[in-house]
Amino acid sequence: MSEKKLSVQELGELLEKYKDLKAETDQAEEDLKSLKAAAEDAKKTLLDAMILSETPVFVHGERCISAAYKCKYQKGKGVSDEELFEALRAAGMGDIIQVKESVPAATLSAAVAEAAELNADEEGVAQVPNALAPVIRKWEYFDLSDTKATKTQLKAMAAMQAANM
Repeated sequence: MSEKKLSVQELGELLEKYKDLKAETDQAEEDLKSLKAAAEDAKKTLLDAMILSETPVFVHGERCISAAYKCKYQKGKGVSDEELFEALRAAGMGDIIQVKESVPAATLSAAVAEAAELNADEEGVAQVPNALAPVIRKWEYFDLSDTKATKTQLKAMAAMQAANM
């Protein structure tokens, strides 16, 4: 920043530059939202295709792509913190409540997932304990995993491709 006083005209020029950059920033943010939405749609389309074609894992180039089932738990909509804390204590999970009476989302999800596994039904399906069921929402989804393919995976893919020729 210069030490000299600027004229009103120079201040106006700086303002115009700022407004132009702000407008570009706003447009870039909108473009980024659109790109993220398009990427999420492409991811969902890929996951749907992988599930439909019963191909949960495949190697593409040097990447190993897999569809992974995920299940998370969170406080139910409209449930107060007090109701959640009371239910956690009733289920014997009061130790995850922090000193300032809060439970981080990741901690809640992991603790409820563990409790649900311990409370599995006869078929082995995880069940949220009865004390928590009214205050917990289960969220299930598939997600993509993209890792570097191992040499074994690359060799197997090459062998499959050679067999199909």
